[in-house]
Amino acid sequence: MITIDEPPLIRGTNYIILITILVALFTPIAAHEAFDNCCPPPAKSTWDSETIKEPLLVASKEFAPIIENKPIGYGNGSCVPYARAKTGIQLTGWAGSLLERAEDAGYATSTIPAQGGMVITDESNGHVAVVEEVKDDTIVISEQNYVGKYIVSSREIPMDDPIIQGYIHVSEIPTVTDSSPTTPGPELPESQEGL
Repeated sequence: MITIDEPPLIRGTNYIILITILVALFTPIAAHEAFDNCCPPPAKSTWDSETIKEPLLVASKEFAPIIENKPIGYGNGSCVPYARAKTGIQLTGWAGSLLERAEDAGYATSTIPAQGGMVITDESNGHVAVVEEVKDDTIVISEQNYVGKYIVSSREIPMDDPIIQGYIHVSEIPTVTDSSPTTPGPELPESQEGL
C-alpha cells in the first residue's frame, strides 16, 4: 500500500538497505579472513638468563619493604576482614581495639608472636596483620590495606619494633624456650595426655 508520507523511491531504498544488512549478517567477511591468514601474531619473547642475571624487582628488594602484592580483596578492603579470614579469629570492628576485645571474647593475647595469629600495630591509628612466619628477631606478616585498599601485601618487621602493640593467638599463648619458632599444637583429649 502506498501512502502519501512515503514516496516510492524511499521505499525502494529501504528495501535495498535491509537486503544489504541481511547479506552482511549471513556471509563471512573476506577481509577478516584474509587478515587472519596473512598476519600471524608476533612470537612471544622468552627470558634470556645469559643477558640479564636477575629481574630488577629481585635486585631492588632491599629498597622496598613490600615482598608481594596480590589484588585479592577481602570484605570491605580494610585490614580486619583479611586477618579474620586468614586466622579464623572472629573479631570485627576497628583494628586498634582488637586486643581489648580479643580478651573479652576469650582469645589469648600476648607480646610473643605465633605463626597463624594476628599482630596489632599502631600504624594508621590501628592496623592488624597475620603472622605468616616467626624468625629469630623478625616476623613476616601478610596484610590488606597497607599498600592500598583491597591489596594484600607482605613484609618483614623486627619483633622489637615499637609499632607492635601485641598479638592475638588462635589457641593458647606460646612459650619461648629457645630461638626456634613456636606454634601451638593440637590439644590432646584427657584420655591421651599420659601417653
